[in-house]
Order: sequence, then C-alpha cells, then structure tokens
Amino acid sequence: MKLYRLRKMKLFGLPLLPDRLPLFFLRLSAILLLPAGFLYSYQHKLLHHPEYVSRSELSEQLASKNLQAWPSLDTYRGILADFDSISSVPAKGTVVLFHGNSGSAISRTNFADHLRVLGYRTILLEYPGYGARKGGLDEETLIADGAESVKRAIQQFGKPVYIMGESLGCGVAAGVISRVAGQVSGALLITPWDNLPNVAQFTYWYLPAKLLTRETYDSIANLKSFAGPLVVVMSEKDEIVPTTSTLNLYRSFVGKKKLYVMPGATHRSWYGHTDQKWWKETLAFLESGSETP
Repeated sequence: MKLYRLRKMKLFGLPLLPDRLPLFFLRLSAILLLPAGFLYSYQHKLLHHPEYVSRSELSEQLASKNLQAWPSLDTYRGILADFDSISSVPAKGTVVLFHGNSGSAISRTNFADHLRVLGYRTILLEYPGYGARKGGLDEETLIADGAESVKRAIQQFGKPVYIMGESLGCGVAAGVISRVAGQVSGALLITPWDNLPNVAQFTYWYLPAKLLTRETYDSIANLKSFAGPLVVVMSEKDEIVPTTSTLNLYRSFVGKKKLYVMPGATHRSWYGHTDQKWWKETLAFLESGSETP
C-alpha cells in the first residue's frame, strides 16, 4: 500500500499515519490512558453496587418476611432464616450465602425459601458497606469479615455448615473457605470465576486490565486446601463471567465436584433454570459427597 493512502486512513477519527507522528501517538495514548486511569482508580465503584437501608427499615422488612437479623439488629452481620423456628425437627445444617455485587442480603430471601423447605437453616450474610452495615469494600475486609461470620455460625449452630456464593460472592466465598476449609462441609458456587483479573480483561479487552486490577479474588488458589464436595453452576451464555473462566476453576479443582451448565442462561437468568427438584439434588450432593471427580 502506498504511503499517501496510509495517510488518508483514520483510527478513532485520527489519521493512521499523520505528518506529525509524535503528536499522533500522544493523542492515542491519551485516548487509552483515560479509561485505564478510571479503571485503576475506581475499581471498587465498578465492582460493587450496594443497596443501603437503615436498621429501622431493615427491621420492618425482616418482620414482614418472618426473618431475623443475625446475630442481632445491633450486631447485624446478616439475615437468619431459621428452620428450627418452624419445625420440631432439627435443621439438617446451616447454609451461609455470600451474595453478588448488587443490592443487599434482603434481596436474596428467595434462596432461603428453597432451603427452608429442604430442612436447612440459612444465613444471608451482608457485606460491610452493603445494606445496613458500614465498612470497607476491599477484598481483605470482605473475606476476613466473612470468615468471622462463618466461625460465629459454627459456634452458635454447630456443624454441618455449607457455603454458597453467587457471582462476586463466589470470590468472597472461596477466600473464606481458604481460612476455614476444615470447618466447611460443602460449597455451591454459582457463576464463579477463576480470578478477577481474567474477568476484568474479558470486560475491558481494549486495556491491559490484568495489570490494572489491584485485587485478585483468586478462587483457584483459595480452594486448594478444600477437599469438597463442590458444586459449580455455569450459565451457558454468561456475558459477565466468561465460561472459560468458570470452566478453568472447575477443572482445576481436584476434590469431589459436580458441574451444572444452565442451557441458554445469562449471568443473571440462571435462577430461572432451577426448580425445587434441582435444589434438592444439589444439596443432597453437598450433604453426601458421594460423587467423585
């Protein structure tokens, strides 16, 4: 191709080969550096979309749903759906849920409905900085707080305890498991990733996102000390967490495991592909650990 033709071609509205090359590259660098700087500086705002409620509002919402603040409203760490209060038969165990990156724990009560019917006590944990809780949103804070909550649940209710994560909550759950692995009887991870930098690169493909991501949420590393059983749920058409990331996590896990692929499901529509039979089958696998990798 002749040089004069290259000079007429444009990229992002700029000449591909202008007369003043230094000025061209300066402009191109500015175009790329602006979103890169935004990504680096505002990671927590991009990753977290919390819903805030006052404690009085939370108390009213819980009363209307026959739920309790846990451990109490004054020391609030999550929402308790206690099976023992509605049955004379002891609960089969406690399921601790780490929810996704938007809303708050009160918007996940549908999980407790399924689990209560199956005989499980459920704690819908709330993150610091979400709902009626204050605190930081960094990875270490969320994982340390989650580990403390799991320890308190075991002290109060005993074992078995099962951990459940949803989207971002899978990254938090895996981090928590790395600190209390011997105390956890099973884990259910819904639309999980292998690590956050890989997901960031998938989303911001036009930037060196892996290098700009300050937190890792490395689920592969965090699950190495966990023997299972592990259930992984993958949405076939997940547009947020790439299926390659979910499969990489599943394939790397060497303990007892099971994979569910939700045909045609997107990141947020997986729930519509489940029913009470699916929940029963999934919890039975976690409870028995009968399948081998």
